[in-house]
Amino acid sequence: MATKEFDKKEIRKTIKNLVQEGKTRAEIMEILLTEYSADDYEEIANILRYIPSKQLKKKYGFLNIIFTILLIGIAYGTYHALKSIWVTIPLLGLLVIVFLKKYRYYGLNAAFGIFLTLVILAFLLFEYNERKLTSERTLELLMGILGCVVQILGGIIIPLKLTPDFDEKRVRYVDETGRPRIKIIPKFND
Repeated sequence: MATKEFDKKEIRKTIKNLVQEGKTRAEIMEILLTEYSADDYEEIANILRYIPSKQLKKKYGFLNIIFTILLIGIAYGTYHALKSIWVTIPLLGLLVIVFLKKYRYYGLNAAFGIFLTLVILAFLLFEYNERKLTSERTLELLMGILGCVVQILGGIIIPLKLTPDFDEKRVRYVDETGRPRIKIIPKFND
């Protein structure tokens, strides 16, 4: 049964090696279930969740490339529309997350996209109230909002496609003291 001690770095390395061999996440989870304690299953599943299989990378990997290119455009457009480097710097940090494919943190893109949308709307309302809003400026700000919508959707859709959640299977068993127990086993569907 399970004898290895839980070590995130070791587990992550093992998972990456098994992904390179072409194993699905379901097959990887089956392998890891035999090596670790039942108490660690959920944590292992959460690590495995954010490392996409070769099949998912092949099927949806192009989305990450498109999203990277769009984020570069959004960063440039945001700087141009808001004339503020302080709003653009976090966008460049998020671009690094996307470029390095840190899928666990893609939600930050969606959150920052929402924040930027609110900032741009505030600029729009302020300039409208001050009667400084020209048609060109309106177009700039509306394009900024469109970029934010793309950022929000990319921050949500890419992780959903590349790192889908796992189901939980409940298994009844009797422990060493003879008491009935339920073990929760994560189940991947790819």
